[in-house]
Amino acid sequence: MITTLTEFDDGSAFERSALAAVYPLLGTNVSRASVDLRNNPASAHVHVFAVENLGEAARAALIDQLRPLLFGAAWKTLDLLFELAFHQANLAPQKSGRWTIAQKHAHAQANLGTLTPFSSDSGVWSRLCALYANTVEARHCLIHRSFQLNSAGDMTNLRAQNGTAQPDVTSSEQQAFCQVSLGAAHAFLSSQFNPRDRSDLIWWIDQLTNHHRLGVLGGGSVAQPATIVRVNAELAAQGWTVDLAQARAGGSIQNAPYFDIEIHFPGTGLPPVTGHLEEAPSDAKVVIDPTTLPQWLHP
Repeated sequence: MITTLTEFDDGSAFERSALAAVYPLLGTNVSRASVDLRNNPASAHVHVFAVENLGEAARAALIDQLRPLLFGAAWKTLDLLFELAFHQANLAPQKSGRWTIAQKHAHAQANLGTLTPFSSDSGVWSRLCALYANTVEARHCLIHRSFQLNSAGDMTNLRAQNGTAQPDVTSSEQQAFCQVSLGAAHAFLSSQFNPRDRSDLIWWIDQLTNHHRLGVLGGGSVAQPATIVRVNAELAAQGWTVDLAQARAGGSIQNAPYFDIEIHFPGTGLPPVTGHLEEAPSDAKVVIDPTTLPQWLHP
């Protein structure tokens, strides 16, 4: 039974490691744009870097075979998260001292449990609960019963123990489920659920309406590497000054919902510092000390 963050971290480490190691293979191209404002902000240079994986056909075929196993790893990760959520809500397993999936299924169906940062976000929490509860039978088919895997990588012919047909879990839904599980685990373990993380998680949750059956939550954005906006800090009497208004304008060139800022200190030899620009102060300009960074920046 999972009762602490450390127990969840240890108990799900293998599954999360497998998901994180294999998951990048699900996208064959990775690209990231950057906007360089360091020399002449009036004529910003936009670059897009792309990495293409080779062996596309063979890789895709292998991933189609592995994807159900990844779905199982993602499901177990959510299962352990819910054990902890029920413990934190002072819910205890019956009789044996160990949770059964049937007991956890019933609690999730009732939206029970307390798990920061999700339980205060009713839209996200209710859908996480429903996803867990409504995929129990798919998990049982994967582990204990049987299913068919079609040429597209979809899990089909799923049936409950009494023979009732269950919804297929398509290859794209398996991918979305893995992303939801990884995103939820990351938010819990890192104790943060910033707007960018929430937007990404909502995007993937909204791909699973056929399973949580609660409708589109909305407000999510396609998960993609954030645009990097590079700027120079200027040394003034009060210290190093960064023009955030200029950086935000540079980010708008790419029309991106979120973007990163990379601040350079010319002539110093100091390494640049980075951060999520949406977490920066709303001021047009801010003063920063490169030796004592504010919370929204990191080396």
